[in-house]
Amino acid sequence: MKKSHETLKALGLLNQIAITMMVPIIGCVFFGIFLDKKLGTTPWLLIIFMFIGIGVAFRNLFVITKSFAKTDKKKRP
Repeated sequence: MKKSHETLKALGLLNQIAITMMVPIIGCVFFGIFLDKKLGTTPWLLIIFMFIGIGVAFRNLFVITKSFAKTDKKKRP
């Protein structure tokens, strides 16, 4: 039973990482496309917001893994 619990916990963490990586990147890309169409600056704002989204995604990844490692250390004897 414990191995099953550990597997589900790992799958949950993997799912959380995937979602927190995709959402900022996709959101910033769509926002960049929207602003490019409104302001006529194609493709500059798309490129800028894409890099911002990638930066935010990696920052979120760092925060998630740091908090996971912190809670994992507390459980160990």
